[in-house]
Amino acid sequence: MWNRLMQGSAPPFFSGSFTEAASTDIWVDIQPVRHKKYYRRDGANELPLRLMDRIIKMTAEPGDTVFDPFGGAGTNCIAAELKGRKWMECETGPEDDIVNRFSEIDEEREYLKIIRKKLNSLFTKKIGKKRRERNLWTCESAGTPPASDYMQKDLFELTVSAEKITNT
Repeated sequence: MWNRLMQGSAPPFFSGSFTEAASTDIWVDIQPVRHKKYYRRDGANELPLRLMDRIIKMTAEPGDTVFDPFGGAGTNCIAAELKGRKWMECETGPEDDIVNRFSEIDEEREYLKIIRKKLNSLFTKKIGKKRRERNLWTCESAGTPPASDYMQKDLFELTVSAEKITNT
């Protein structure tokens, strides 16, 4: 296990931000909700929307139902709603904060759009621009397609290979 206090600011394999194409068991690109002014509900262990968005995308298809037995600040509900999943939640405490959070769902949607623009990219637009200004290589200068193109091609080749094996 990597300890940032003992070993620096990032593990040696980390070189930017993780994307869906390069997911590992340890996600260091998602920060916890730490400061009290950002908590939506006192006493709740609020999880980052970005975390729940990723988990729901990995584990549930659109139209599936996401169940959260510990409602807390309602992050799961918001993420499920924004991802087109049905959701159910249990909460023993007051629900007002969760209900009120749905009035800000458009802000949450915009936040996720910003996050999703960074998925499956080697460099952010800002870093890419700086690399071009300094004449350093970029995916475009190397003639390399985006990671999402690789993923589609690899998936296609795996499917074709599996069909060949099955047919022989």
